[in-house]
Amino acid sequence: MPGVYSGNHGGVKLEADSGRFMPVCKDPGVKLHTINFSLVVLVCTERLPGAEVLSITTTCGHHMLALALVKDLAERIRKRRFTPEKAARKLARLCPCGIFNHTRAAKLLAGMAQKEDGKGSPGQRA
Repeated sequence: MPGVYSGNHGGVKLEADSGRFMPVCKDPGVKLHTINFSLVVLVCTERLPGAEVLSITTTCGHHMLALALVKDLAERIRKRRFTPEKAARKLARLCPCGIFNHTRAAKLLAGMAQKEDGKGSPGQRA
């Protein structure tokens, strides 16, 4: 199958075209944990969540953070039920690869909550 394969094992991310990926892993005896396939986006990108949500969910190397949870946490911060730091720690626990940047996520979540509170720029999706 043509395309780029991306694999993650023990915090090491490998990328190569489909013809070279598997031998790269087999030669040193690397056992893959996850394989992701990158495909061209042929869908309506306006249905994707806003850049702020994606900037948080993509901080997990496995992209295992739910979009709805990010939005819910931003709403909880807006209603002062959670601090940005507490919400970021909650997301960090869901990241299986451990590379989640909770300091950055707290700042982004605080910004999302502020925009949802009507203080942000109009016309931006959260």
